[in-house]
Amino acid sequence: MIPSHRLTRTPHNSTLSFMGHHNQKGHDYDALHRYWEASHQSASPIFSFRTRLVRDLMPAGGEGKVALDAGCGTGVYTKELLERGYNVDAFDGSPYAVDFLESELTSAQRAAFRAQVCDLFSYEPERGPYDLIIFSEVLEHIPDDTAALYRLVGMLADNGLLLLTVPLGPELYGAEDRFSGHERRYRLTELRGRIQRANLKPISVQVYGFPLLYLYLLAKKLLLKESDLEQVSQQIRSSQSKKQVLRSIMKVLIGIDRLFMWTKKGIGVVLLAKKITLGRANNEVSAAEISLNQETDIEKQDQ
Repeated sequence: MIPSHRLTRTPHNSTLSFMGHHNQKGHDYDALHRYWEASHQSASPIFSFRTRLVRDLMPAGGEGKVALDAGCGTGVYTKELLERGYNVDAFDGSPYAVDFLESELTSAQRAAFRAQVCDLFSYEPERGPYDLIIFSEVLEHIPDDTAALYRLVGMLADNGLLLLTVPLGPELYGAEDRFSGHERRYRLTELRGRIQRANLKPISVQVYGFPLLYLYLLAKKLLLKESDLEQVSQQIRSSQSKKQVLRSIMKVLIGIDRLFMWTKKGIGVVLLAKKITLGRANNEVSAAEISLNQETDIEKQDQ
């Protein structure tokens, strides 16, 4: 019998996929996860906005269901899933991130949790097929993103849900993207095509971060170099007053940009999609079939 809580570390070839300790371009993802975690704790407006949208779209009522947090990082969504009653499997290529996540869980949460240190293509599902897979800010790191989507769909149960987030705006690609190991930033039409070819039907498409966060990223692209990023992060971490100021600014930015989400313009997208089950009449999908914390925004076409 497999114990309810288990951490395994799977050998993998880091030249094949992004999520190893070092990827094929030499990025150290343990170091990057430390940088990202510091950014999150420093009230990053982009992280905060995206996390709110993911939580809004994450189906409630996870009792008796199994979810996968694929590329879980330090576990913000893993913890949310556990609080909603899901049994949760998770993996990440960073030992630091998985260890950090486990240290944050209660003993009761650990009983419903299993983790592996591995990448997407070497992950061995233990409790699938999954009712829900979270894949947040990972797809843009993977050279063959089409293969990644097919791999995820293959682990979903019939009518299972994929909750995906990626950055948008190829014109915004800059030092922070290179520093983070991003292969690309997406166009919405491009992403929708990949999603549909992978046998998924979008239920809700939430584009966020326009106009203020868009201008914020554009300014970072023009003004910041890769060598500046860690220094800026350290300055913010060391100053409590700067954190408070940033939190205040964050609330204003998010509040204003929420008013412009109808434009379908922005710096990122949170997309909920359902695995198409062959034989279902017309492949119809209704947002009413799932429990959402707010009314979903069903996108009829890209603008």
